[in-house]
Order: sequence, then C-alpha cells, then structure tokens
Amino acid sequence: MRVITASNKNIEDLVKEGIFRDDLYYRLNVVRIVLPPLRDRIEDVPLLAELFIDRLNHIQGRDVSGISEEALSDLMHHHWPGNVRELQNVIEHAFILCRSGLIRSEHLPDGIAAPGAKKQSHAAGTLAELEAKFIEEALVRNSYKRLATARELDINKTTLWRKIKKLGIKFPAEDPE
Repeated sequence: MRVITASNKNIEDLVKEGIFRDDLYYRLNVVRIVLPPLRDRIEDVPLLAELFIDRLNHIQGRDVSGISEEALSDLMHHHWPGNVRELQNVIEHAFILCRSGLIRSEHLPDGIAAPGAKKQSHAAGTLAELEAKFIEEALVRNSYKRLATARELDINKTTLWRKIKKLGIKFPAEDPE
C-alpha cells in the first residue's frame, strides 16, 4: 500500500513547533514532491485553461473553441490564491455562460477580469429587453446571418425568426438574407 499526502503547509515547521507528530512525518516523508503555486508558474495558465475547456466540451458535448486573448490576459494577471482548483472553477463558471465560440472576459466571474473591464449587468431591464440585447449581439457577431446566429445560440432558425419578430429587432438597411 502507498499513501500519498499533500499539504499547503510546511510540515517541517509544524513538526518543530510540536503541532505535527514527528514520527508520522518521518513515516510519510519518503518521496517528496514540491509543486510551486500557480501564481509562481503563471505560464501554465493557458495550458491548464485549454485542458479544462477540452474536458468540459467532452463531458457536456459542447463546442467552446477556446479563450479570447483579453480573457486569457485577465487570467494571467490574477493572483490565484485558490491555485489550480480556482482556475478550474473559473473556467467552469465561464463555460456555463459561454454557449459556444470563445470564452470572453464578460464570461469570467467578478474579481477575475481586469479592473475597468465591462461586465454586463444581469439586473438591468426586463427579461424581454435582455433577450433582445443578447440576440442583437449574436446577430452582430454573425454579420446578421440568421442561420449562423441560430447555430451559435443553439436554437432553431425558425425559433430565432419568431423571437426577432416578437422582440422587434431591426436589421440594418441591407439585410444579407
């Protein structure tokens, strides 16, 4: 039997202070692996973020293609007091808000995005106003192509058309479709 233990404390110091049993320490201290905290190996953030995105895509059958440069910059400038587990939770949070495409800064939880980054207020306006704004932003991202927009939003094209009519969303003068 092998026992693998981990701690975020310096066990040697705890032994010297009499807080941790020295006999137990010497039994456990056979092979020591020291992993520096994520804040000391920030170059691992992009690799870990992509790994977590790939895992979540596989588990949930989604198609989030990656992370935008702005959002990655936000992640690279965070201190990561919660280490790799905090990064995993941040990516999962963003994955919930980002249905497809790239994870952007507005998908990141509060406190992760750089100061001054625009965050959408979820309390502003009625549900219909928020839905209209969401659909309009998706239409703009897809150059007002309804089929591409419907695919991004993961809804049927006719459902999108009904919502556009119901919400009174206007197209630019030159409608591509």
